[in-house]
Amino acid sequence: MRKPVLGILLLSALLLVVGAFPAVATGKSEPATSTKPPAAAPAALPYAERFEMSIMRPDLAAFDNAAVIENEIDRRLNMKTTWIKVSANYLEKLNVTLASGDLPDMVYMQNYDQLYQWVREGAAIDLTNLIAKYGANINKRFSADDKKLMKNPLDGKVYGVAGIVELKELNTLGIRKDWLDNLGLQIPETLAEWENVLRQLKAKDPAGNQSTIPWGGNTTDLAGLAALRPFYEAYGIMMEGAHLRWTLTKDNKYISTFEHPRYRELLTTLRKLYADGLIDKEFMVRKTPLEVQQLFHSGRAAAGVHAAWTAQQLTNTLITTNPKAVILPVKPIKGPYGDQMLRGRPKYFNPAAISIKAQKAGKAEKVMQRLDWVYSDGGIELLNFGIEGIHHKKVDGKPVLIGEYTKGWAALRKDGLNPFLIGFYWSLDAYKQSMLSGKKLEELTPLERIPYDGLFMNTPYIYTPLLTLVTKADQELGADIFPFLEENEVKAIVGGITIDQFFQALERAKKDGLDKISAETAEQWKRIQ
Repeated sequence: MRKPVLGILLLSALLLVVGAFPAVATGKSEPATSTKPPAAAPAALPYAERFEMSIMRPDLAAFDNAAVIENEIDRRLNMKTTWIKVSANYLEKLNVTLASGDLPDMVYMQNYDQLYQWVREGAAIDLTNLIAKYGANINKRFSADDKKLMKNPLDGKVYGVAGIVELKELNTLGIRKDWLDNLGLQIPETLAEWENVLRQLKAKDPAGNQSTIPWGGNTTDLAGLAALRPFYEAYGIMMEGAHLRWTLTKDNKYISTFEHPRYRELLTTLRKLYADGLIDKEFMVRKTPLEVQQLFHSGRAAAGVHAAWTAQQLTNTLITTNPKAVILPVKPIKGPYGDQMLRGRPKYFNPAAISIKAQKAGKAEKVMQRLDWVYSDGGIELLNFGIEGIHHKKVDGKPVLIGEYTKGWAALRKDGLNPFLIGFYWSLDAYKQSMLSGKKLEELTPLERIPYDGLFMNTPYIYTPLLTLVTKADQELGADIFPFLEENEVKAIVGGITIDQFFQALERAKKDGLDKISAETAEQWKRIQ
């Protein structure tokens, strides 16, 4: 099998995009751990004496005035935070920091792969006892099932505390409703209806010059096979993370997608759609969502998957030349077996870890108190609604955003709200207030409603992406096995090999290690349950 250039680093890059909980832990080094519960709890926040600590995180341009909220946290908690902000190449900076031994007290991890690398090197400590003693708010926000997911399945310990997003909706299918109207077509829902509509769009070519691309792809996730994700879902095949490698059966078995009982039928459908010119012929060549967005910006693509707000942005571009143009959010494809689903937003993101340096300095308990505060009522209010009188006012005792902070996320994030950084809890209320721009739902224009409808019309169909499980066998063999299978999968879709030849390649991959990976993955899934 051909070795990929990126090897195992591909997984880390993908997990960065979706932020899901991978359950990972391997390696020879024993993790730093605190087996004895801390002796005495410091006084409740604010700290009795000014507490100093350091935090390392990415320096994102969207949060260029984050000191507004950062300074307010320090003021309220009686502390001084030294922020180590990394403007580029965060993974490289993590690795350099790890190698140097000059560690911050708390560090933002982009995914669990990065966290467990620090654990293996003894740089990130076991938080289990610290959370039990100082994590009252964390324990309040995470359910019993959530806490299972936080644990390393190999040793049952917790090494990072993730950020939480209450909003589970994320993407929507969207279609050029103006084209459907012009052609006298109804909005499709079933797979058969979608195939018919895509054929009509191909035949009648509303873009002109035979340039219409009926299914344009995915403008929000990684490009490539992610362009076809809704068709997998129509066959009841859920996604894990950003991959199409693993899925969950109806009887709760964690299996490779390629071995799903409906996979052959899915592959046959995709092959036919591609052969008939209903899917973008260059879907595997387009490397970024921006390249796919250009198909819609230019008025060539009819349908695809979009972040709800991307559908609005694309419509905004189209109406400059065609006032009737609209990319209308629609329900997920209903498959031949009745499956109708759409991948939602992972509930948890980017774990925060406490370093061995903080523990050795006797600071771990207070650092944990700072992290726990993020999940308190006061922490949630400050990080979602900001400072009263500046960012919000109180109405019937509840925070209501005011002024420019009602007009989308740009102003909020500029001041450091909803930062997706060291511990966070993004409330659905804050999300909706910002999305509605200070208006009532019924006051929104059709254009303004696109993101709202794109999110919440899909609520009944949302599933949470599966955990990305990484085993020792996967680390040793997966860098060869999965690119080999995905390469053959694409060949089968575009007609380079037959469906039978793909399954011959699958049998070869199973003998070369997929069976071993699958067995270890299934066992890890059982432990998590």
